[in-house]
Amino acid sequence: MYFLWVVDFLKNLTNDRFMPHGMCYQWQPATLWSNVIGDSITALSYFLIPAFLVYFVSKRKNIEMKGIFVMFAIFIVSCGAVHTISAVNVWIPYYNLAGFMKLTMAFVSMATLALLYLNMPKALKIPSPSELQDINEKLKAEIDEKNKLQKELENQREQLQKTVQLLNSTQEAANIGSWKVDFKTGKSVWSNQVYRIHGLDIGSPTILKDGINYYREDFRDRVTEVIERARIEGKSWDEEWVLVDITGKEIWVRTTGFATYENDQVVGLEGLIIDIDQQKRAAISLEEQAIELQESNDELESFSYSISHDMRAPLRAINGYAEILKDEYSEALDKEGNRILGIIHSSALKLGELIDDILAFSRLGRKELSKSTIKMNNLFKQIIEELPDSKYWNENVKIDIAKLPDCKGDEAMLKQALYNLLENAIKYSSGNENIKIAVGSISKGADEVYFIKDNGIGINMEYKDKIFGVFQRLHSAKAYEGTGVGLAIVRKIIERHGGEIWLESEEGKGSTFYFKL
Repeated sequence: MYFLWVVDFLKNLTNDRFMPHGMCYQWQPATLWSNVIGDSITALSYFLIPAFLVYFVSKRKNIEMKGIFVMFAIFIVSCGAVHTISAVNVWIPYYNLAGFMKLTMAFVSMATLALLYLNMPKALKIPSPSELQDINEKLKAEIDEKNKLQKELENQREQLQKTVQLLNSTQEAANIGSWKVDFKTGKSVWSNQVYRIHGLDIGSPTILKDGINYYREDFRDRVTEVIERARIEGKSWDEEWVLVDITGKEIWVRTTGFATYENDQVVGLEGLIIDIDQQKRAAISLEEQAIELQESNDELESFSYSISHDMRAPLRAINGYAEILKDEYSEALDKEGNRILGIIHSSALKLGELIDDILAFSRLGRKELSKSTIKMNNLFKQIIEELPDSKYWNENVKIDIAKLPDCKGDEAMLKQALYNLLENAIKYSSGNENIKIAVGSISKGADEVYFIKDNGIGINMEYKDKIFGVFQRLHSAKAYEGTGVGLAIVRKIIERHGGEIWLESEEGKGSTFYFKL
């Protein structure tokens, strides 16, 4: 029954009992062929367009909304079929078939419209060509930026490798190694130099609890103490210990360490170990030597003090007997005898001055400093008032004192040093008709530098360091009196104050003594 119904349906579709469409055109060639050709070409286009759509969809595997493309292809094919039957109906009146095909085209068009409506939101999200261009440009920029970052990362990686190599080389050259301990794993990490300091092969396994055994036994309690304080209290350290390497060799090392944290909890330690063996042993050696030198200096000062003190008694006797001879026997002596007696008396006086200076110099090493704030202008005024009592005083002396900054020091000692400097300036300027001495100060950074300038004979700067030595003289005692101890006393007083004294001079143009405390 169904088969017969289908056959009957197909017969009705191809029923040609109607009048052909050409008769409506009155078989006018222009009208007829313009419609036939138009429908035929349109039909051909409608059949070819779906072919291209299908080809496009088949090639674009990742295309979205393929269903719409397929429905459009079916819709266009149905339109082509309608145009085809329209051309056929000019001669063969298959109007039932044409109606069926138009009805089919109508359903297909409605289905296409419905599908297009449902996919419109998704279609609207499809970027336009300009948007795609913008997206492509952004993607290109992102890719370029990514490539740039990748290149920078590679450069940084190379730089890091070079830095690590440089660090290893630097650590090796400076005998410095870095180490790290993780309490959670119980493992420690050493740099290459740490292995070298311990005398171990680089990369040898290291165990945290064995680390203390590398230190000499008398240091182990201290090592344990600082590590425990770092572990429990987060205390850092910087200490010098003796390490015993794998061969049994003892090495002085400086170790520094600090705690590392995680969630406010100490989870490990990091630090440095520095081989200071040569420097430490040299320092220790210099420190025996310094002690021995100090002991020798103390013994020498004691000897100088003792011998100078002991010489006073026989010197007083010589002076006393010389005075007796002069008073009671001068008439009994001839001219030569009285001359020799005068030499004995003069020499005894000079020897007394020398003994006084030696005693003053030796006392400087023993006397404790009593520091206070000193008004330097007042101190210089006191000294100037006492200078006329000096045997080197000259009525032609003019001393100008600028405004001076105060200082802290031992006033009695500084007074002696400044008196010696002023007296020295007067003595070596005595050949001038007018003696001019200037006292002032200059600032050099945080330091205040005082100076005493004269217009005396000056000295050759080749001998600038010699004049501060004990018994060092650049001129004969006949030309300029003195014991050769005065400037040595000045230097010792300045150095006792942690200061420094130096000289600028030119022969025939005077000298300037500078000092800072």
